[in-house]
Amino acid sequence: MGARVAAEVAASDLAVLACVFFSYPLHPPGKQDRVRDTPLTSLKQPLLFVRGTRDAFSEDAEFQAVRARLESQRVEIHTLEGGDHSLKVPGGKAAAAAALADARAAAN
Repeated sequence: MGARVAAEVAASDLAVLACVFFSYPLHPPGKQDRVRDTPLTSLKQPLLFVRGTRDAFSEDAEFQAVRARLESQRVEIHTLEGGDHSLKVPGGKAAAAAALADARAAAN
């Protein structure tokens, strides 16, 4: 399911042990003033964010501000250099395959 929906489910279901978010959409592209971090900040479960450095839905300054407000005591960030919102990286098929393998490995 999408990262925002997964956060909603985790917030309402105590049986969720941890969350892995691939490209959590913090704000619409170009609209960093419209941060969508509810219920993300209130989650207590361990959280892993897999994100690209070129994700227009999660600019780094806004992501770091939200990270500072997270209630979870176990937060990990896995960054794909050059990755966009789809975790697509420049460099052709080999680079794309390596980036996706890296993202999958981080989630294991």
